[in-house]
Amino acid sequence: MGSPGLIQWWASRHRLKSVKLWGQVGFAAEAVRQGERRVAEIRAELAIYDPEDIYNMDETGLQYRCLPSRTSIAAGRRRRARGSKSMKMKDLVTLVLACNATGFHKIPFAIIGCLAVPQCSKRPRDGFPLPYFPQQSAWMDGTV
Repeated sequence: MGSPGLIQWWASRHRLKSVKLWGQVGFAAEAVRQGERRVAEIRAELAIYDPEDIYNMDETGLQYRCLPSRTSIAAGRRRRARGSKSMKMKDLVTLVLACNATGFHKIPFAIIGCLAVPQCSKRPRDGFPLPYFPQQSAWMDGTV
């Protein structure tokens, strides 16, 4: 595996450009500033509690069977680069992770998926090794 510098050198030597095939662009500087202010407020509120008693739960999406959104092409062919409909396939499961502020008590993570019974837990297998919650959108909501 090469370093980013090696890959950039190789791409420029072969006159390849990196182009974005699809997606949205946004300006995030103001959102970052607002997030930093909110984190400072939360830290001030949590200062009265013992770190062993403070837990954080977060969720993250794991998209499998999702094609990359960038590619390298010859410099003269940039305008001809197109994505495909298959690039929009986003099979998703949501992973739910939780631990306390010190990191000593880690709660086993749970999975939220679209299927009522995941393929890996069908017979002759014993069952899913982690807590699994079926949800049509594979997103976390109040009931889960």
